[in-house]
Amino acid sequence: MEWWAVIFIMLFALLLLSLLTLILPWSALITVSSSGEAGLRLKLLKRVLLLTVVTSFAGETEVCMAGLRFRLRKQEDKHEDKEEDKQEDKNKYEDIPEQDTISGASLPRRLSAAVGALTPDTFIVLLRYFRGMIGDTDSRLEISGELGLGDPAATGIICGMAYGLCGARGVAKVDIRPNFFEPVVSGEVKLAVTAVPMFILLRTLRTAFHPAIRRVWIALAAPPRQAAARGLSIKGGV
Repeated sequence: MEWWAVIFIMLFALLLLSLLTLILPWSALITVSSSGEAGLRLKLLKRVLLLTVVTSFAGETEVCMAGLRFRLRKQEDKHEDKEEDKQEDKNKYEDIPEQDTISGASLPRRLSAAVGALTPDTFIVLLRYFRGMIGDTDSRLEISGELGLGDPAATGIICGMAYGLCGARGVAKVDIRPNFFEPVVSGEVKLAVTAVPMFILLRTLRTAFHPAIRRVWIALAAPPRQAAARGLSIKGGV
């Protein structure tokens, strides 16, 4: 067999695998507990377990992928010299004047322009997007635990709102025990989602390039250019 035929077969197999990955349903189970642990289980066709991730807030993470297991731990930086070098470099560039460029524009200005570009059509498109996402996915949410805020009235209000989720689409179980005597937050949240990546990708792209949405993310980059042009015109007038 010629070498080009081997490369062609490998590329075709890779393309076929990518297409199958997009059109086949994937299932994800996300768990978060008050003990400081979070987990993710990713399955193909609801049966083939491909990825398992278990992490703790202490910085320890265990990853199991296709039978291979890895352990990751957060390491503290013991090299103080590197921190000193970074501080020296920072002090070195403090005297450089800030330029009025797009990269130097402030985030609040960008957000303000994006908010100004919002229209009723924007909210309608986003509402249709989230409704479509709910229809494209099969979700199951379970909440269980104990809740106490130290204030009996506030505890009752929050627990009542939580139980109000019962019967909503995708909410399978809500079991929160109110504690009216002491502040406590303990429990577990489980979210199981099954979806076809192709449907989500197509819906997201179609929404992102809708004119009502496109105006918003274009406005995020427009204010710096306007500010720069305004600054140049002022300097030219002077």
